Amino acid sequence: SSPVEMACFFESSGADKIHIVDLDGARKKCLVNTATIQAICSAVNIPVEVGGGIRTISDIQTLFDLGVDEVVIGSLAIQEPKILKNMVQQFGPDRIIVGIDVQNGIPKISAWQESIDITLEQLLDAMIILSIQPINVTDIERDGMLSGPNLKLYQALRSDYPKLRIIASGGVRSAQDVRNLEAIGVSGVIIGKALYEKSLYLSE
Repeated sequence: SSPVEMACFFESSGADKIHIVDLDGARKKCLVNTATIQAICSAVNIPVEVGGGIRTISDIQTLFDLGVDEVVIGSLAIQEPKILKNMVQQFGPDRIIVGIDVQNGIPKISAWQESIDITLEQLLDAMIILSIQPINVTDIERDGMLSGPNLKLYQALRSDYPKLRIIASGGVRSAQDVRNLEAIGVSGVIIGKALYEKSLYLSE
């Protein structure tokens, strides 16, 4: 029941980064769980990245002041590319990660509630121009379902964008899933529910 204890457990089990999504923030479009985020940053010695509810440069500065190492920009990156560009110019591309959520290959925004009139490929092309890497790509259909990752999606992205660092997210249920993604050549994997359900152990 304690996010801080969970983060410490993940670190002691071998995680090299803690990925946090402020779900309340994502829904309310503002930072909400800042106290918990700060407590996690103070408790672990590995990098922490946070997404959810980030809308302004001031929001990013607030998170960095709390000890966050990187921020994940989702809907805003897609809806307001000029603001994203300003964020990158102020904080550098190494501290800004773009998170793209897709459903059947179609990008979604606003906590997965809205579709947009732009393709995944167009979004990735825009991120390349801004020199933003890596890109977190989440398959909505598989996220939290423990049904295995969408290997075809990531294979296609690696084929079409060989120089782009892709972080796979959604559906990971076993150590073999991680090995399969590694074989494809993704740069990292976000693991969530599988750790809580104990179908996968970080020590593996």
